[in-house]
Amino acid sequence: MLVDEMPAVSAAPSSASGSGSLAALLAGLRPLFPRALAPAESWRRLLAGCGALPALVAGYMGFEFRLGQAAAAVDLCAALYPDGPLAAHLAARGRGAAPGTPDALLGSFVRAFTAREAEWARRSRLVLLEYDVARPHARPAGAALPGIFLTLGAPPRGRAGDLAGVISAGLPAAVGLPPLAAERRAVEKVLAALPPGAGVLNAGVFPARHPRGLRLVAAGMQDGLGEAFVALPAPGTNAARTSIPSSTIPSGSPVCNAPICGIMPTCKREFPRPSPPEI
Repeated sequence: MLVDEMPAVSAAPSSASGSGSLAALLAGLRPLFPRALAPAESWRRLLAGCGALPALVAGYMGFEFRLGQAAAAVDLCAALYPDGPLAAHLAARGRGAAPGTPDALLGSFVRAFTAREAEWARRSRLVLLEYDVARPHARPAGAALPGIFLTLGAPPRGRAGDLAGVISAGLPAAVGLPPLAAERRAVEKVLAALPPGAGVLNAGVFPARHPRGLRLVAAGMQDGLGEAFVALPAPGTNAARTSIPSSTIPSGSPVCNAPICGIMPTCKREFPRPSPPEI
């Protein structure tokens, strides 16, 4: 089955306290999560990885349930708005952190996002922080940078913008990574392969993963995946990748990875919210 991740967003931020840690809130939420979606071992990794985050995160967090694997797992993400209190908290925490630490790097990224001076920041309506704790042996929040996903908007008026450059150079640079020519070529191939009417909804990078790789989330594929998109090299057979009925495409977005070794569209299915949560 090609269903992979299904995000769910929490309540409004007014329900979350600004003090304390997230651990107690997560413990209170545990009865709401069926073991089929969040097995005991996965929930333990969630607490170990994210429990020390401030309770403020609860007002912006969502959960991802990974269903298309041998064992289900739950992950946590948080929506970062440029003028929100979570951004202010992370920026202030970064200022007090030792240079080069994950907190300092994340704080620098948040300050650049809120300043809106870089092209990637001006193009981003919001940022999703993916804490990436569903994987075994994942490092806890604070010990590694989370995944950084830009929710992209239209380029500034009168400028087409270099989307491939924003994704392949601006995004890595924003989290302290050097640009790689292979990643740019990979991104350009993905953008060229998207069918008419489709576009990139999110662009992300997981700085703590090795090897690193960019991830693009494409939307607007009402007419199917498109011949050029399906023709990109990828694991598995073309028959398996084209088995998603075209009528189901609007309800989910195929996901493609562009790691440094080339293009690897995975054709995972995601079921995103139709629009960001109102906060």
